[in-house]
Amino acid sequence: MLVTRSPRQSLFISRAPDTNPLTPVSTLFRRGPWRVRVAEIRAFRVGLDLQVPPQLHVHCDDSGQSILAQCAAEGRSRGVFLLSRHLLESVAITLEAGIPPTTPIARLFRKGPLELHVIDLRGRNVRFGLRAPRMLHIHRRELPERIRMENTPQNAIDVDRSSRAAARAHGLLRDIPGKLLFGSPSPRSMPGSWMKRTPPDL
Repeated sequence: MLVTRSPRQSLFISRAPDTNPLTPVSTLFRRGPWRVRVAEIRAFRVGLDLQVPPQLHVHCDDSGQSILAQCAAEGRSRGVFLLSRHLLESVAITLEAGIPPTTPIARLFRKGPLELHVIDLRGRNVRFGLRAPRMLHIHRRELPERIRMENTPQNAIDVDRSSRAAARAHGLLRDIPGKLLFGSPSPRSMPGSWMKRTPPDL
């Protein structure tokens, strides 16, 4: 679903009217997290590509000022998630850890819909404000992939090798007299006993 918004305009995500309010919240994330992607930027309008389950309803209501717009105008950010996205970058919305999967969908939106507000648009950078229930977790889409790559066993091996190499280099420098590291006196004027010592392999 492609929705076009301008700065200071909002869109809302709520439960569809024909959805059973007792539907388990886990069914909303059966196909993965919800995604809001910056699809296009033209002049003062941004196109948002929303991938949400069919049990949800996406609508725009510009008749009155939204709660999030009031927070942005007053400079308040309490309960509001602020982030910037470039063209073709996404925001992912998942279920917070520890929430029972059998929780009814009506409880998710009991305090109102999820609200996404376009705060500012500068070139290819869009600044968002999101106001969501506490049961939802909002993050940049590339963040879990980056964390997963950093925690792979291969990276752990590389870190271990680099730390061991650094330790061996530190041991080598510790065996060299301190005055030699600063260039005075010259190695030929030093006693020859330490020069015969073979340094450890790096």
